[in-house]
Amino acid sequence: MHLVRKLAASASRLALAGVLTGCAQNPMFAALETEATATSMNAEALPREGSEEIGSQIQSLGGAATTQSSSALTRRRAWKDIAYGSHREQGLDIYGTVTASTRRPVLVYIHGGAWKIGDKAHGMSDKPRWANDQGWIFVSLNYRLAHPWLPVTRRPMHPAQIRDVAAGLGWVYRNIARFGGDPGRIALMGHSAGAHLATLAATHPLYLREAGLSPANIRGVVANDSASYDLTVRSDMPWLADAITNAFGRDPNILRDASPKLQLVSGTGVAPMLVLVQGEATRVGHARSFHEATVACDPGLQGDRFQLVTSRGYDHARMNSAVGQRGERTVTPIIETFLKSTL
Repeated sequence: MHLVRKLAASASRLALAGVLTGCAQNPMFAALETEATATSMNAEALPREGSEEIGSQIQSLGGAATTQSSSALTRRRAWKDIAYGSHREQGLDIYGTVTASTRRPVLVYIHGGAWKIGDKAHGMSDKPRWANDQGWIFVSLNYRLAHPWLPVTRRPMHPAQIRDVAAGLGWVYRNIARFGGDPGRIALMGHSAGAHLATLAATHPLYLREAGLSPANIRGVVANDSASYDLTVRSDMPWLADAITNAFGRDPNILRDASPKLQLVSGTGVAPMLVLVQGEATRVGHARSFHEATVACDPGLQGDRFQLVTSRGYDHARMNSAVGQRGERTVTPIIETFLKSTL
C-alpha cells in the first residue's frame, strides 16, 4: 500500500508538471518510458572517441537500443542524466541514431515552464524519435529552476539559468562527437521560457564565451511561442509578469541583460531564427518585433522566418506537444524545413 501511495503521488506531481509546461502527452507514460529505457552515465561510462567504439558500446550496454537498419552499427539509443555541472539540475539526455561512419547534426532542446518548473524528460515521446528520423542527434537540456519557494538569496535567478544553458552547450560541443554528433552543426530549439533562453544564448556572446563558445557555434534557433524577448516591457499577462519577477527580479539593468531582443546590434550578425507564435495580439506583436529586430541585425540573413499559427486548437501547450508528432501538419513541417536549411 505504501508503494501504491508513492506511485500515485509521483504520478500526480508529474501530471501537474506536464500541464504547466505544456506537455499534452500523458506524463505518467513518459515517466515509465524514461525509467524503462534510461541509462545513467558517469564519466567512466561515456563512449570514447571513435564511432566504432560508440557502436560497440551501444550494443554491449543494451538498454533502449533498437535496430534502425540492417547495419549492426546503426542503433537508436538514449543516454540519460549526463552531468554538465555539479548541481543535480545541471544535466542532459542524449537521444541518437548512431552509425559507424557518419557525424550527424545536433538539435539541443530547452524546455519551458516559466523558468520555475519543467524537466528535460517531459514530453519526450515524440521529439527525439522525430529528430532521429530526420538524421539528427537530439539533446534535451535541464537548467537550474527558479523555484518560488526558495528565498531570493538562494534562488538561481539571472544569469544563473543562461549560464547553465551556455555550459550545457559547451559540454555538447566538446563531447557530442563521442555520441555520433557533429559539433560543427548544432541548432537550438526551445518552447516558452526555453525559447527565451535559446534566443538569449544565441544573441548574448558573454555567456557563450564563458563556456568557450561564440554565437557562430549556433547554426540556427527555433523559438517556439515565447512572449519574453524584451523583459523591460511590462507584460500585460499577470502570470507572466509574476514569473519574470520571480526569475529576474525588477532591476532594469538585469532585465535588459536578460532580454534577447536588446542584445541584437545592427550589422553584427546573428544565427537564423524561426519565430513561431500564437495567441492574442500583444503576444504576437512581441514576437513579431523580435523577428524584425533579428532581420535588422543582419539584413542579408538567409533562413530567418516568422510564423503566426492560427490553426484551431493550437494554444500554448499544443504548440509544444505538436512538435514531432506523426502526421502533424501545422508546426512540425515548418520546423523541419527551417532546420534542414540551417543544419
